[in-house]
Amino acid sequence: PAASPAAAPQAPRPLPTDDDVADTGEVPLVPHPPAPRTTTPGPHAPLADDVDMTRLRPARGKVPQVPHAVGPDVVLDLTDGRSIHVSGPVLVGRNPTPRAGEEDSTLVAVDDPGRSVSKTHLQLGLDRNGVWVRDRNSTNGTVVTLVDGQQILCGSEQQVRLVPGCSVAFGDHGFAVRHLEPAPGPTDGSAQGPT
Repeated sequence: PAASPAAAPQAPRPLPTDDDVADTGEVPLVPHPPAPRTTTPGPHAPLADDVDMTRLRPARGKVPQVPHAVGPDVVLDLTDGRSIHVSGPVLVGRNPTPRAGEEDSTLVAVDDPGRSVSKTHLQLGLDRNGVWVRDRNSTNGTVVTLVDGQQILCGSEQQVRLVPGCSVAFGDHGFAVRHLEPAPGPTDGSAQGPT
């Protein structure tokens, strides 16, 4: 059988000129061959056969105690006239009851003869980023109203971050969130006495 002749190499097409681009209004696509892929395997530590047997080692030295409230000072101004200082977990409802592990929560009972508020309606917490609210599967829900009027319906058991000036409605009750500014004082941590 006769061998087919090899295809003659084709000369590359000339690139379009500026005039060509101006005429069509399109930007030419210039093909580039793909860059060669090179990978260099890095050193890998051999896996131990006893990975499932990993154990924590005892801590070295003392673990520093972290204060309970690490965020800003927050006050809740309730619609019934009370003000509550938030320094840790807070449970709010007609007769709030902590779950296991929540025994250190501050319990805030609201007088609600119409029963618009659930027994344990909502939970408040405080962390480094500020205060948050979580609806505790309440019947009538929890709504956060931001300073600009935007409202956020709290999903059941989902945390919603609260900002200064916002308000929270739950049943026929509610509260406004107020952050207290720290008292002015020395910034280097030293106490200054009278001079």
